[in-house]
Amino acid sequence: MKKKIFRLAPPDFEVFAVIDESTGRAVRRPAGCVPLPTWPNGHWCVELAWYCRKKAEKNLSRLDRGGTLGTYVSQLTHIVRYCYKKGITFLELDDNDFIEFVQQELMRKASGWASKSAAEVEFGSATNTRSVAAEKSEKDDFSGRKRTNRTVVNIGKRTLEFLEIIGNIYGMPSFVGTVIRAERRKYTIRGRNGPSRVTEYWHHQSFPLLSALKKCYPVSSESLRLLRAANAKIGASAFIRMRRFVLLRVLEKTGGRRIEVVDLTVSDVKKAMAMAKPKLLLNTVKQKNGEPVRRLVPIDKQDLILLDDYIETSRAVVIDRTIGSAADHGYVFISERTGQKLVANTVTLELHLLARAAGLVDKAHPHMFRHRFVMVRLQILKAEEKIADKEAFKALYVTDGWLAQRLTEETGHKSLLGLLPYIDDAFADSADVRRVTEVIESVSFATSLTAGVQELAALRGSLPPEEVAARALNLLEGIAERYSSAALAERSQVGPR
Repeated sequence: MKKKIFRLAPPDFEVFAVIDESTGRAVRRPAGCVPLPTWPNGHWCVELAWYCRKKAEKNLSRLDRGGTLGTYVSQLTHIVRYCYKKGITFLELDDNDFIEFVQQELMRKASGWASKSAAEVEFGSATNTRSVAAEKSEKDDFSGRKRTNRTVVNIGKRTLEFLEIIGNIYGMPSFVGTVIRAERRKYTIRGRNGPSRVTEYWHHQSFPLLSALKKCYPVSSESLRLLRAANAKIGASAFIRMRRFVLLRVLEKTGGRRIEVVDLTVSDVKKAMAMAKPKLLLNTVKQKNGEPVRRLVPIDKQDLILLDDYIETSRAVVIDRTIGSAADHGYVFISERTGQKLVANTVTLELHLLARAAGLVDKAHPHMFRHRFVMVRLQILKAEEKIADKEAFKALYVTDGWLAQRLTEETGHKSLLGLLPYIDDAFADSADVRRVTEVIESVSFATSLTAGVQELAALRGSLPPEEVAARALNLLEGIAERYSSAALAERSQVGPR
């Protein structure tokens, strides 16, 4: 019996769309990375495949191991396994079956997640599709985790939606509602930049009460220091250590989502290095049509020096040893073993390993770095525009096209709705504002300088003295250039005496 009951189609996969009447030929549409579902015995699951196709036609994201569509199918694998185990079809389910499914399959602690030590996971490996590390993400990174009530309800609602669609296909439009006694409920969704809208969803009596949403806080400066220090202590090659230092810096300084970070290219770094006021080009995922767009993120020259140093030394050596410069794909973050581009899940696994080695009580995950970055950008704008409170900020966002464009460009958020949690934190009161102030105590060059010093100290015992000296010289040159530029800018503003 198969453990995984769907795989992703190749990136260049296509499906039939229509017949062109003028030529009589079939017209195909792209369907790269669409989930291809099966039953646990390996046979094609027609109903779930049809569901995948209909959802794919709505241009849901399929990036990063299937994206949004992959998440939906993962949620529906539970009902597929349940029906297979009971030897029934989807439309042979009744209300008692659904109650049993929720209470016994979803509410119990997730099983089959065998724990492995960090040493057993090859965090550097990657292939063009899924790496060993990515395949084991559910097992290694989240071993022993229980589902929250909110997760159970989300899976249950997705399952009812799927069963309703299957009922309609087979001429049983009231299957969900009569056979499975669920009820339709309504809730209001705040509009992105306009009016709110009402949407409906299925609810069932077996669903547990929703658990509270866990608030995500920015990664703190102290946690960053501990992560860098832990990197120097973990038994790893000089390349892996350097790649991790660069990864931490890119996450902190760009606010990129993990898939955006692994999509970073050498050419984009080189272009930014040539700019007077450097901006790094990043893909922006989570767009409505499922296709990424690109955005320019301001970045300090000192951070680019670290990136360029890694590219010209550590990365270049691995490329020459593995795939060769002629076959270089151009991505910044690569596997030490294969030279191929890292998969997005490796970023999460790397942070998990570093956090565990650092002894952090709170977990470290990519979104905490993104939260820190967005908070820094908001604090800078808040100071520049002298904005008193969050309501004034929201009003300015709606009325000032320049402000909205700048925030969209720098953070990758396409609407005010996505920024609301960050805006609330940026204008928080009392204890909250003290916490926010602590985690973004420095929003400029000082953070890059501190990171550079910490990285040098951590690498001092594992690299040859001449290489440490070369890195120190790069750091000093970056400091000199930064302060020279700042002095010239200040003098030009003051003018002749």
